[in-house]
Amino acid sequence: MKWRKLILNASSWLLDTLIGLYVIILIAFLVLLFVGKLGGNGFFSLHLNEEFKSLVDRPNIEPGPGMEGVFEVLEVEPIEHRVSLELNTIGQLGVVLPVLIYAGLYLYTIVLLSNIVRSVKANSFFIYKNVVRLRIIGIMVLLSQLVDWGSSYVKVWFFNRYLVSTDIVHVRSVFNLFPNIFSSPIIVGLLVLIIAEAFAHGLKLKEEQELTI
Repeated sequence: MKWRKLILNASSWLLDTLIGLYVIILIAFLVLLFVGKLGGNGFFSLHLNEEFKSLVDRPNIEPGPGMEGVFEVLEVEPIEHRVSLELNTIGQLGVVLPVLIYAGLYLYTIVLLSNIVRSVKANSFFIYKNVVRLRIIGIMVLLSQLVDWGSSYVKVWFFNRYLVSTDIVHVRSVFNLFPNIFSSPIIVGLLVLIIAEAFAHGLKLKEEQELTI
């Protein structure tokens, strides 16, 4: 019982702290954006990761002393380059708006989690409000994967359409058929939705039992 109370109090404090910090950071970002203190006309960083292949600047890495006969380094390839672009007003708006929308949804998800923890502390976990909250969280997690795929597509589209390079080329990334179940947003989102439906079914059975009595 003590451990349960400790975990709930720690979770509630952590979520409330994250919400407060996130709100402060978001407000500070908006203030700096409107007063024009984010630098120039705005900057956009394009991260070229494993989907892009570098043809130059490969660092030299060799086996350490005594390891020459154990293994050999076949190839060293950088997996990320950051391209910083200065944007005009229209370009900056096109980048900032999606970021603000995503940040708002992220904050909303944390608030939902905080509300669920509060209901557990009040011994009212199995309520329909929490079912709705879990459903929304599950959908948000699934949408985060779609956002990740979409941003990757936009990055490739922008690179191929608006940038020219003879040193970096875009290569087709290998689709992972077996994602990590502990980090894949699709798996996590589906698990949350399944839990939400299990709660909904349990509440329905409880109401039917109460009506029978």
